[in-house]
Amino acid sequence: MRVIVHGCECLGPHLLLNRALKQCGLQEEDYLVIFMSNYKDAMVMIGESYPFFRGNYYMTIVGEETDPIRDFASTKESRVISAPETWLDLRIKRSQLSQYFRRKCKYSPKGMFSYPATVNGTKYSMHWISEAHKISWHVLLDATGLVLGEDRLTLALYRPDFVMCTLNTTHTQPSSITCLLVRKNTFDTMTNPA
Repeated sequence: MRVIVHGCECLGPHLLLNRALKQCGLQEEDYLVIFMSNYKDAMVMIGESYPFFRGNYYMTIVGEETDPIRDFASTKESRVISAPETWLDLRIKRSQLSQYFRRKCKYSPKGMFSYPATVNGTKYSMHWISEAHKISWHVLLDATGLVLGEDRLTLALYRPDFVMCTLNTTHTQPSSITCLLVRKNTFDTMTNPA
């Protein structure tokens, strides 16, 4: 078991690890869990670590003001595609998103697709994870908008490459911690490129 605590002090990291995996419906043998002190630090870690390069893509529905990954992708000359704002009202036309997924790219994976699990209390379909994977995209699911403990994700079927969620650390002194779950297969691909 690998528990990584970055930039935060917390008691019981194994307890938090189990809570994060359970809330997302994922297995410990498939995911690394990294605890970060805040959302921005987790996004920066992904942006710094992901192998963006000229010729691949970063497609995002995450708001520009909260998405530092865009800057890393641009700096590495990856093509950044900001989803139209109409997608944020959750009336995504499947054909529109599928067209973006199917853009020509001679690299596999084509890049990363980032989207929130929920906006203003309405949930996006987890189907987009499967759709993106079929066409060789990595997926970052931002589940920080969900109330863990009340909302439960069943991601075992979809297995996104990256999941961000927020956990409350204590009941006596309420605070939250951002968890970044990284699929081990994706991590291996990123650290050992072919």
